[in-house]
Amino acid sequence: MRVILGLSFLLISMSSWACQPLTQGERYWPNPTKGESRVFFDSIEVKLVKVSRGGPDAPCNDAGMVLFEVSYTEKGIEDLDLITKMALSDVGIYFMPTSKDEYGILPNIPMKAVQGKDGKYYISFAWVDHQPGKQKDISLGYDIKFISNQLNLSGVKSSGTIEANSVNK
Repeated sequence: MRVILGLSFLLISMSSWACQPLTQGERYWPNPTKGESRVFFDSIEVKLVKVSRGGPDAPCNDAGMVLFEVSYTEKGIEDLDLITKMALSDVGIYFMPTSKDEYGILPNIPMKAVQGKDGKYYISFAWVDHQPGKQKDISLGYDIKFISNQLNLSGVKSSGTIEANSVNK
């Protein structure tokens, strides 16, 4: 009996582990004791890479996912990898909705990018997506601002739109 209960618990636990959407990025906590990181603002680019909806073909069928690639674009630097790592750890990125965020996709705190297995830096967000029959198309406008360790907030550095059709279409 204990074996059957143990195996049942293990199977339930494994299925819940499989449905944890893997996000990239972490909260940004400014560190005012560090040097001025505002110098990096003009050399950071954030671009939308992918939007996926929850549905029968999704790894976690009730989660949508949006993925942004973050890169340091300054040219002519000898040790670009080191400068990129430093710049992206010293700057927080605000994703600010410019239209109604019905699904709660964008966080209300600054984020910092983390390095993926491919060496590039990413930030991604997951949200609870409705069942395919109840999904609505998404068209979420956003602005991106940066915040430095010294709590300097940039103006809008870029804008975009997260667009995705419901799985039914």
